[in-house]
Amino acid sequence: MHFLIDCKNLMSIIAPDMKHFMGLGFHRLVLVTMVLATCRVRAQEVVTIDPYDHMRQTPWVFIGTDLGYGFLSTNPLTELTKHGVHGDFKGLFSNYWRKWVVDTGAGWMVNWLAGGSDNSVLTDDKVTTLAALLELSGRYRLTQNWEVGLQNQLFLGTDTTFSTTGAENEHVSYFLGPQVAYTIASRNPWRLTGAFWTDVNVPNRQLYLFMLGIQWGLPVKPIVRALFERSYEDPIVIVSFDLDTIHFEFDKHVLSPRSKDILWALGEFLAHESKSWRYLRIEGHADNRGSDEYNQQLSERRAMAVKQAIVEKGVMEERIEVIGYGESRPKIPEDSEYAWAKNRRVELIFDRVKDPKKFKKAIDEIRERFGQPELFPYTKKPTTE
Repeated sequence: MHFLIDCKNLMSIIAPDMKHFMGLGFHRLVLVTMVLATCRVRAQEVVTIDPYDHMRQTPWVFIGTDLGYGFLSTNPLTELTKHGVHGDFKGLFSNYWRKWVVDTGAGWMVNWLAGGSDNSVLTDDKVTTLAALLELSGRYRLTQNWEVGLQNQLFLGTDTTFSTTGAENEHVSYFLGPQVAYTIASRNPWRLTGAFWTDVNVPNRQLYLFMLGIQWGLPVKPIVRALFERSYEDPIVIVSFDLDTIHFEFDKHVLSPRSKDILWALGEFLAHESKSWRYLRIEGHADNRGSDEYNQQLSERRAMAVKQAIVEKGVMEERIEVIGYGESRPKIPEDSEYAWAKNRRVELIFDRVKDPKKFKKAIDEIRERFGQPELFPYTKKPTTE
C-alpha cells in the first residue's frame, strides 16, 4: 500500500529540526526550499492520471458541423470548372479504445458551386446540392490529443451527381479521404477536425472537398468526475493488490474464493463508510507475456472482476472507474516468474478521502482479518548469494 502526503505533512517532519536546516548554508537551503515547493507535484506524479482515460468509460454522442471549400472538375468541352462552399450538420456516435476511435453517424449537407465566367460559351450554371449523409470513420490515437485516420461519407438524395440538371445518381455518392482530429478533454469534450475528401463514384466529374469541423460531446452513461475535479489538496490513498492478496492465475481474470472474500469485506467497508471517500479508480495490469492487445483486454477484465465483487456489497457503480493498462505499467520491469506474478495485479486509487490515516488503517485491518495468505507459486522474491 502506498500513501501520498502533501507539503504540510512534510513541513511537520522538518519543522522540529529547522535549526539544523537553517545551518545548511545558502545553496543547500535553496535546494530544500525547491524540494518543498515541488513536493505536491512529485506526489501527484506517483498517481499517473490520464485525463483522457474517461473517454473510454462510455460511448459518446457528438454534435458538430463541418465547413469548407469545394472544387468541382468537369468536362472541359461543355462546362466550366466550379468552386464554392460545402457544409454539413451531423450527429455522431463515438467509441474510444486505447488506440482507436470509431465514429458512426448521420446528418444533412449542403453544397454551393459556381462557374468562373458569365461571358463563357460553356455552361456556368450554379450547382446547389442538398442531401442526407451517413458517416463512418476510424482514427488511430497518436497521442492523448491527436488522432489520424480515414473518413467516409455517403450522400443520398437530391442531385447527388453534382450536376446542373438536378438529376439523381442511380447510386449514392461515396466520398473518402484522410482526417485529422484534436480532442480537448473535459466533462463534455470538444473535437477539432480537418479533412480532405474526394468522390469515388460521381459520374463525369470529380469533386474535391477541404473541410474543417468542430464537435461537442456528451457521454451516453455517467462517468466518474474525479478525473476532472482533482486538485493537489485532495487526499489520495492507493491500495495495490498483487498475487499475494488478489490472485489471478496466468491468462485468467476469474477471482479465487479467497480473493472474493477479501473484496467483499472491502466492499462492505466502502458501502458502510461511503461518506469517507468520493471516487474509486480500479486499474488492472498484466505481465508482458502475450500480445499488447490481448494483455490490454485481459487487464480490463481483471479490473472489471474486482469492481463487480465490490459492487455486489452495495457500493454505487457510478463512483467507480475501471481501466486496464495491459503490460504498459509493470511493477517490476523484468522477465522472471517473480516479476510476472507481481505485475499481474490490480490497484485501487481512492480519491477525496476525508481521513486518510483512518481509512488506511481500516483497509490494513481487512488484510489482517484474513491473515497472511499462502504465497502462490513463484511469488517469493528470489534471493541472491
